Amino acid sequence: MLQKKIIVPVDFSAFSQYPLETAIHFAQLKQAEIVLLHVLEEPSLPLRLISSTDMEDMRERAQKLMSQLTSKLGASEVEVSTMIKVGKPHKAIVEAAKEISAWAIFMSTHGASGIQEYLVGSNASRVIRAASCPVISFRNPHPRDSFRNILLPLDLTKETREKIAFAVEFSEYFGAKINVISVLQTTDVEIRNRLQQQLVKVEEFFMNKEIEVSARLLLSEAPISDVVVKYGEEIGADLLMIMTQQELKIKEHFMGSTAEHIVNHSNIPVISIRPMRDYQQPNLSWSFN
Repeated sequence: MLQKKIIVPVDFSAFSQYPLETAIHFAQLKQAEIVLLHVLEEPSLPLRLISSTDMEDMRERAQKLMSQLTSKLGASEVEVSTMIKVGKPHKAIVEAAKEISAWAIFMSTHGASGIQEYLVGSNASRVIRAASCPVISFRNPHPRDSFRNILLPLDLTKETREKIAFAVEFSEYFGAKINVISVLQTTDVEIRNRLQQQLVKVEEFFMNKEIEVSARLLLSEAPISDVVVKYGEEIGADLLMIMTQQELKIKEHFMGSTAEHIVNHSNIPVISIRPMRDYQQPNLSWSFN
């Protein structure tokens, strides 16, 4: 069985330490390899005006910092390798994930202060939108080394229910409780009944796997993103799972609205999952009918 690889983009700021600390613990549990990725951003000047010596100096400086960081990780007994790419950060991260068939990307949504932003706003969204694997993003420091209270919003689409497979996997690794919610923003009785039936079915599924679970239907006229983030904070969730498509069949792309708002505003780490049909190498055999 091939070893799973986790990409952690680093810019050597405190922000990039947040996902790295959690990735180390996760790699220990999964016996995975951490791949540290540093991106030398394309200079604003045309490349022909940047001497090969200057570019090589930048690369050597980055490699030295990567080596120092790798040495610090020695005590964790996790296998660590490094990559350095030149280009736009979001493109380089996506390309690297494809090249090594990454299992996941752990990244910060902020960059080093005082320099050009590294992974903020649209850049983070672009990575999530195009990545060939799930992305776990961290907006703030994550005070724990594991995920034990997972929030799982679900709607009635087949693709969003695929999140249940990931929730099962994470719960088994961390011994986590799963909090399933559906947000109802319509008075349609049929939709309400279908959501309630699904919640019962999902709750029974988790219970049969001996996973601690709660399930709630939330009635609200507020934006779904606000409802989800607020509820996550109320229950002390330490991981929020979202599918990067729109909920409840609204025709706007989910990553352009609800998901993007959650990623950019949630103080809780967010795992963003694309429909499995979009992944080149889906590694899940679970299905829910």
